[in-house]
Amino acid sequence: MHTIFRTFALSFVAVVAFSASCLAGDTLSNALQGYSIVVSYSEIVNTRHGSFHQTLTVKLYVSSKGRIFTKHSMVSDRPGRTRSRDFISGEESDSAGVGRYTWSASGLSRHWINGRGRSITETIAIQGSGGNFSCQMSLSRGGGGGGGAAVTGSSCRVFKGNAVAGR
Repeated sequence: MHTIFRTFALSFVAVVAFSASCLAGDTLSNALQGYSIVVSYSEIVNTRHGSFHQTLTVKLYVSSKGRIFTKHSMVSDRPGRTRSRDFISGEESDSAGVGRYTWSASGLSRHWINGRGRSITETIAIQGSGGNFSCQMSLSRGGGGGGGAAVTGSSCRVFKGNAVAGR
């Protein structure tokens, strides 16, 4: 009986913690409606054929209905790597390999596997309330083949308005 109670108590705590996390994510997504988040980072990518520089800029806009619109832009000094893509949260295909943003208690994150089989997770931590927000992006890479990459600079900002529409 004691073991059953302990298992139930741990399960209840896990459900409460998960519910609180979802509520915090919902609260954050509600607070950020009408706001944009712009993240940019530059990196040096090392491959067996040499190194190249690239800069990725991600513009996210949280609509009044809580949908996340994104625009990914990549500029690279390697031929064929410069590109731009637009997505709507929940509607975008993951076949492009860019991952979908999901809300957490502390911000947004996405996970994808790049063309070299490397697992990548981008996390955007967002702090603040009442229209005064700040953010910080972190990137983690794991596994996969071929070379690696080193982030050489990054920035993150939150502001009122639609950065995806260019306003």
